[in-house]
This record gives sequence, structure tokens and C-alpha cells, in this order.
Amino acid sequence: MSEQEIHVGERGGGTIAAELNAAPPRPQRIVLTLVAGFILLILGLFLSLITGIFPISYAEVWEVLFSSNPNPMLVEVVYHTRMPFALDMLLLGGCLAVSGTLLQLRTANRFAFPKQLSPLYIPFAIVLTAVTV
Repeated sequence: MSEQEIHVGERGGGTIAAELNAAPPRPQRIVLTLVAGFILLILGLFLSLITGIFPISYAEVWEVLFSSNPNPMLVEVVYHTRMPFALDMLLLGGCLAVSGTLLQLRTANRFAFPKQLSPLYIPFAIVLTAVTV
């Protein structure tokens, strides 16, 4: 058991015991998570193309994206206004996710353990929801 312990030392004092029987993630679960994330990403991109001041229906966006002869006004709205904004937000979200992960790894935040659920996260989630809404 002593080989499975990580000694924190001067920063935190004490030890953290590693799980002995921790199973690696199954490949099916990883693939399912990636596929679900990709589907949600495409759905969010499609919804961001639909919503705006100028009303566009699902069929009109589909026509603009996949038709050979779409309405020129809708092409202008989708390709020159909404698509760059949606792609910028996608890129920004990805950058924020990577920077947050790197920050948690660099600071060795013990509260950012992926399998840990804590009552401390509930008030944080409420405040975060209140600020964003």
C-alpha cells in the first residue's frame, strides 16, 4: 500500500491514497461520450444559426446549408452574420475548456478531481447559473 500513496509534503501535509482497483474507462463508454458530445455540438451550432433577430426556420437554414440555389438574403444572414459568430463561440468555448483544465492541473486543485461530488459545488453552481442567466 505504501507504493500506492502520494505524499503531498509541505504544501498540504498528509497523504492521498490511490485507488487500488480503479478500472480504466471502457472504450465503448469513451466512444459513446465522444459521439454524444459531437451530436450536441452540431445541434448547438444548428440552433445558433436559427436564433437571432431575423427569424429563420429550420427548413430555411437547411436549404441555405445544403441547397444549390438558396435565397440570397438568407445566404447573407447565415453565412456572413450567424456562421462566423457561431464558429467564434465554438472556438472560444474550446479555448476556455482547455485553459480551465490547464489551470486546474497547474494549481493542483484537489477540488477539481473528476469523480468527486461535493456539497461545495451546489452553491457554486447556483451562483454560476444566477450570473449567466
